[in-house]
Amino acid sequence: MNEEIPKEVILAVLEKYHIPGGEFIFKKQCRELGFYTYKIKVSNLPELANALKKACEIYTGKERARNLWNDIRSLKDLKKQISAFEDAGRELHGRDEFKKAISYYEKAIKICEQSGDLKKASSLYRQIAEEYAFLNDKEAAEKALNNAFNISNKAKPKDYCGLALILAKRAFLERKMGSPEKEAEFLDEADKILENIQDENELNLARAEILLQRGNRAFRSDWEEAIKFYKESIKYFKKVGDIEGEAKACNNIGAAYSNLPGYETEAVKWYEKSISLRKNIRKYEAQLADTLANLALALISIGDNRSLKRAKDAIDEAIKIYQRKEMIRGLANAYRAEGELYSKKAEKTNIVQFWKSAKDSFEEAIDILPEGKDDYLLGETYLGYAEIYMKRAKTQKIEIDVDKKLRQYEENFSKLFNLAINFFEKQHAGKKVEECERKLGLCYLYVGKKYAELRWQSDANLRFEKALRFFRKIGDESLIKETEAKLRSLK
Repeated sequence: MNEEIPKEVILAVLEKYHIPGGEFIFKKQCRELGFYTYKIKVSNLPELANALKKACEIYTGKERARNLWNDIRSLKDLKKQISAFEDAGRELHGRDEFKKAISYYEKAIKICEQSGDLKKASSLYRQIAEEYAFLNDKEAAEKALNNAFNISNKAKPKDYCGLALILAKRAFLERKMGSPEKEAEFLDEADKILENIQDENELNLARAEILLQRGNRAFRSDWEEAIKFYKESIKYFKKVGDIEGEAKACNNIGAAYSNLPGYETEAVKWYEKSISLRKNIRKYEAQLADTLANLALALISIGDNRSLKRAKDAIDEAIKIYQRKEMIRGLANAYRAEGELYSKKAEKTNIVQFWKSAKDSFEEAIDILPEGKDDYLLGETYLGYAEIYMKRAKTQKIEIDVDKKLRQYEENFSKLFNLAINFFEKQHAGKKVEECERKLGLCYLYVGKKYAELRWQSDANLRFEKALRFFRKIGDESLIKETEAKLRSLK
């Protein structure tokens, strides 16, 4: 046990609770108590905890201020110091402050090395690799994983569980960097290591994580296959008592069902399971907000008034968390869900204000989310935005300036669907690319039909040909036959 506590660990606790001006508050309380700010004596922790609890309550509320008080008082324990740095890193990750998160994980590693907790050090290096992956710095991520590998490989006895988890993380890195073939190779290597793990708990943990990553790999192309992997992973997460791992798998099952037509109710069930697991674990509040936004999208797909009301409540709750934690990526996802909500309301009522609100929400999501931050989410957002024009066309009667309005409609949906396709292709999300191409084809088919009604044969022919190219590309025989019939009718 250290007789003094470095100020950085106190600041990590304040970061964990997202206290604005945390360092200023810390120094102010130390001055008033007559403590040095560079290092705090263990004997000073109770007084400092009381002072910080009182000073921070305005930002946290009474319950969380009490938790902060407990965290400060417990910092005499090195394991608690490691947890403080790790929790701060996790908090910063949620706010997309990846570099700052890395600095806290590195501080935790120093204490791990000091205390001899090498397994924890290896785990933290894996987390650092994930941060670098989000920064698109593959070289730095690989270096972090090499550090983790060296620790686990040199451990006595050799840490086979750590090695398997490193390979699973390497698979994640390859998927993030757009190398699905290498991703599969690393997952296969991870599977081979499982037979060397003697401890049952560690074996179950490694199995759970590898299955989760296999589910994530399958998610891009085969949602039913992904669901099988996720459900299998839950069995092992439960065995090791990993609540967040189980919640993550439940959320991902919900996401997979959301992509399968007719399974919206099943998606809601799995999202609700994830929410119930995360609801009372404050350090996973960011993940809770993500699942609330996903739940809202599933409820919007169901579309009845009660579901839309529940969706609005879920979005509002998610936005509150995202705003408090300053999570840009999360806010973009919530605004996208809000856009889908207004789009559904507009489709049901054809009220102009709902169409406008839907466009505003999608544009807000796009504006705050830079390209490269989360291209899959950008793809989903552009897809939802494009569908506004698809839905509007079906509910709006065009009686004047028909050619001008059809061309504007075509320009908008073509641009937005192609942007969605571009972002999904970057993520190797084949199923989503196919969905966009089908809907783009349907839009061209619709415009072609309108021109055919006007007897503008050359314009109709051009749109039917475009539609046909997309339908042939995705191999949809019924739409191919319908479009070919339309082309023949023009001759």
